[in-house]
Amino acid sequence: YASEIFMRKPWITGGILQNPDRIGRYRIIFFSVPVMKTFFLFSLLGPKVFVLLFIPSYLANVFLFATFNYFTHHKKADETYEILNLDHNLYYKFCNKTLFGVMYHKNHHLRPRLFNPMDMET
Repeated sequence: YASEIFMRKPWITGGILQNPDRIGRYRIIFFSVPVMKTFFLFSLLGPKVFVLLFIPSYLANVFLFATFNYFTHHKKADETYEILNLDHNLYYKFCNKTLFGVMYHKNHHLRPRLFNPMDMET
């Protein structure tokens, strides 16, 4: 999937991935970097600190992004997706206040460089 994105946007890689022979090598690099980073942090922190700090941090990150990506992309009847701003219950209000408007995903897509999408004037 990542190589498909880069094939459609060759300016990201300078057109390197237009060559099909390089796509396989790119995939290997693309998917091995997170594994190497994890092993590096494990060796740097040691097993106890790694389990105590890195794993909970990683899981919180995965679940937070999975949550807001799932709930802020609403699938419509015509099989397209509508991106939403969520602020209608206590959980979303808490997330928005503590995480700089993370659930204002539609505003983020309209103005990606805005630090806090809650601050966008509509």
